Amino acid sequence: MGRRTTRVGVVALVLVTLTALPSFKSLSSHFPLKSASVSHLASLKDPVGAEVNVHESFGYCEYDGSMDTTGSDCYKLLSPHLQSKPAWHFFGDSQMGILVVLELHHPHKSKHGARGDKRCNFLNYVRLEKRSQWVPPAQLQMKGEGGLTTQSQGPMVNGLENPFCTDLMGFTSISFLTETKNYWEYLPVEYASDVEQQTPYTNTTQETLAMFLANELVDRNLTMKENVCIVSNGLHDQKLCANKTKEECLDMYTTNVNTYLELLEPVCGHIVWLGITPVQEDDKFLQTNEVGLKWNQAIQTLLKARGGFFVDTWNETLKFDHTDNIHLVRDYYKSVGKLFSSLM
Repeated sequence: MGRRTTRVGVVALVLVTLTALPSFKSLSSHFPLKSASVSHLASLKDPVGAEVNVHESFGYCEYDGSMDTTGSDCYKLLSPHLQSKPAWHFFGDSQMGILVVLELHHPHKSKHGARGDKRCNFLNYVRLEKRSQWVPPAQLQMKGEGGLTTQSQGPMVNGLENPFCTDLMGFTSISFLTETKNYWEYLPVEYASDVEQQTPYTNTTQETLAMFLANELVDRNLTMKENVCIVSNGLHDQKLCANKTKEECLDMYTTNVNTYLELLEPVCGHIVWLGITPVQEDDKFLQTNEVGLKWNQAIQTLLKARGGFFVDTWNETLKFDHTDNIHLVRDYYKSVGKLFSSLM
């Protein structure tokens, strides 16, 4: 049936680094998580210690951009699990930003609940303290290419030069509140693993994100099953492939994605992964379609083991023009946005 359960030890990964995992009982003394959050996460395990099934089995659909959104395979797959859930969280790069900020806002009567400030306000948005000393990304010593060192985590550009800031430009953390008090938000998490947003208690943006989501469950009085997390990355991660073989880079990416999923599972009752999209393969950039397709397959393999949904938009994307190496014309994002609007 795959790995769809979460033990308390795995729940602890929401709040601690993966290299020094304290016991669940000591979480409240190690981290500034609200006591109610600790109690809520603890409830994932029943009194006799049995595991609790908290995630659906794997589901795959290919989005075809049908005008009849509710008749599409993806709607039929996702609707029984996600329809009208009160909390939607979207994590990804600028493509996800376009989808959420520009294409989900308009179909719904909503107002801005909060907004970050450009590229360096992530931690203010999630209401968590900055680490006193920012720690650069991990380096790997590669066997080939003369033993060059190479990063296994982001950031690569702006975030490397400006601690606590994103590589991503153009979009920032933002939330929307509907008339029915449901809400959705976008947070720029452009890598499967990066160290842009560090706190005194977390080493990576992904750990910080999970801590924020745990607190949000309490602040908004939500159950984990009311939380939907839409995730996408991979195009920024391909920039990390410099000085690596294709096999080494695939291993790096799948390791990072697996850890990311492990962090999200205790706080996201429903995880939907939007697949990597095709690029124009401009020679000036490292992204290739061969890598994108292989990585999409790797993500599906991980989700089959852990549980979750994979929405494949690759073939639908081929119907639209690019505006640069990565981004597409707005009609593509409108098309995919219709799917999530119909579910929200």
